[in-house]
Amino acid sequence: MQSDSLYEPESEKAFLGFLLLKGADNLIDIPVAPEDFYVDLHRRVYRAIGDLVDKRITIDPVSVLNFLKENSLLKDEEKEFNYIYSLYRDTVVTQPLAYYAVRIKRFSERRMYSKILQESLELIRKEPGDNESVFNTVEKNLTEISRNIDAKGLLPVSSDKAALSDYIMEIMKNRGQITGLRTNFTKLDEATSGLKEHELMILAARPGNGKTTFALNIASNVALVYNQPVVIFSLEMSRIELLLKMVCADSQVESMKLKKSELTRADAPKLLESIVRVTAAPIYIDDSGGLTIDDFKGRVRKLLTTEKLVLSLWTIYNL
Repeated sequence: MQSDSLYEPESEKAFLGFLLLKGADNLIDIPVAPEDFYVDLHRRVYRAIGDLVDKRITIDPVSVLNFLKENSLLKDEEKEFNYIYSLYRDTVVTQPLAYYAVRIKRFSERRMYSKILQESLELIRKEPGDNESVFNTVEKNLTEISRNIDAKGLLPVSSDKAALSDYIMEIMKNRGQITGLRTNFTKLDEATSGLKEHELMILAARPGNGKTTFALNIASNVALVYNQPVVIFSLEMSRIELLLKMVCADSQVESMKLKKSELTRADAPKLLESIVRVTAAPIYIDDSGGLTIDDFKGRVRKLLTTEKLVLSLWTIYNL
């Protein structure tokens, strides 16, 4: 049974009554869908109003009822006829249409959150699988809620005026400087002006051309030189293999010497010093393999929550 706290009938009635009384001229600006209504008849009435608007037909009780009847959308014709006329006749509108729209959307979202949380609780109770699988599924559900809360939808470009102005002013303030995250590769930093938040960079080349080494060098530079947290997902190499590559790069000892057991007495202290530096850096490696996009997101979210980090770079080897 639906809780009263997840449904506000007065707002749904006032919203539809407003449209039946005053028309739907401003409906295009209202971010409400038929599915946002809790009452089934309200959903059908709103869907009819939307279709009539698309056909440029005047909105009133007669046009709405005719549409519902012609499209076989009336379930109890006499009762629903009377109800729709009551929306037109008895509804007292005291607020702008947008006010009721916000209320309807808010309660619709609450019902969705409630449904997701109930499904998550049911999964926890009944799922026979391992705890990590359950955790990832529940966390994915909670992320869906968070994404919905943060979703901005379609916005006019006028809302970006301040952000664009701030960006230009920041560029002017730092003219000639690298504005993003430095990789310590001079040419790359000059070409990109540093790695930027929300940007995706794909490193592609034929096998054997040094993609892994280059990517690891970028990651280790960000962590070692600039002390910025880095996450590395390896779908092929083990964490030890990756760390040995980083250690060799940092110590400037050729990795082939390590593979072929050809280390000299001078190499050992360099490698040991690098091990201390690399293992002290804010680098987090997951070499599980076979991970999905949701696995990546879930593990990073867990890391950020438990370690209280602001992550600077993700590296995934290899897609």
